[in-house]
Amino acid sequence: MSDEGPEYPTVGAVMQIVGRRLQPSSLDDVSRVEADLLATATAYGVIGNGGLMSWYERKVATATEKVAASFDRLGMPAVAEAMRASLRVFPDGAPPEDLAARNLYLSANRERLEESFRPLDEAVWAADWDAAAMAYIDAHRADLASIAPEYAAALRLQ
Repeated sequence: MSDEGPEYPTVGAVMQIVGRRLQPSSLDDVSRVEADLLATATAYGVIGNGGLMSWYERKVATATEKVAASFDRLGMPAVAEAMRASLRVFPDGAPPEDLAARNLYLSANRERLEESFRPLDEAVWAADWDAAAMAYIDAHRADLASIAPEYAAALRLQ
C-alpha cells in the first residue's frame, strides 16, 4: 500500500488525517466513510505485510465480517470475498474468540492455515487499495468535508 505516492496524494492526505483523528480500535463512533477507509487500510496493510495469519493473530470473526463489508463499499468485492472465505477455513466458520486460544490454534495449525490462506492472501495482494480508496474518497468528498475542516483542506474544498 503506497498511499503517499504521486498518483494518489489525496489518499495519503486523508489517511493521515483519519489516522490522527480516530482511535483505530474504536470505529463504532465515527462516520461509515471514515471507518471504511481506516478499516480497509488497516486490513490491507496487515495482510500485505503478513497475510491472513497475521490478521487473525489480532482479529476475530466480527472484525473480519465488518472489514469485508467495508471492502464491498470500497468497490473491492474480490477482497471482501477473500475475507469472508478466510473465515470458512476455521472450524464452525470463525477463529476462537479468546486471544490465547486463537493463537494456540493458529500455532498448532499454521501449515494447513497458510496453505488455505495463500490464494486468499494473493487476492488481497493483487488488489489496488489506493485506486479503490481514491474512488471512494471522490464519491464521498462532500461527506468527508462535512465531518471535519481538516478533510476539506486535504480534499482542497476550502
